Amino acid sequence: MATSSCSKWLIFLFSMMFIVATSFKEAAATYDKKVYIVYLEPNPEGVQEREKQHLNILQKVVGGRSEADRLIYHYTVTFNGFAARLTDKERDKLAGLKEVLNVAPEKIYHLDEGVPGSSLGTKTLF
Repeated sequence: MATSSCSKWLIFLFSMMFIVATSFKEAAATYDKKVYIVYLEPNPEGVQEREKQHLNILQKVVGGRSEADRLIYHYTVTFNGFAARLTDKERDKLAGLKEVLNVAPEKIYHLDEGVPGSSLGTKTLF
């Protein structure tokens, strides 16, 4: 009886170790990727055609390895482009394509967390 219980615990322990190791591997794979905004030539086609174009261009660079998972956002109204997670090597390869105008790193803007009203020359808002 004790051996059966012990073997169940060993199986459970090895299963958990496998799950943890797999999750660390996935986390490390996404750590080396940064978010870039890719600006493309204007495309007069509809939104669906532009989104297909974005996936096709990303597929050229990523090589069929989960390009849909890498794609973050489609820009289809103000300009033709997309945001994606890329390695530095993939970014350089993408920048060399003729359809690509520019590949810029994502820039995150933060709200000013200083003293309220300090930009207005007051000590408080009210």
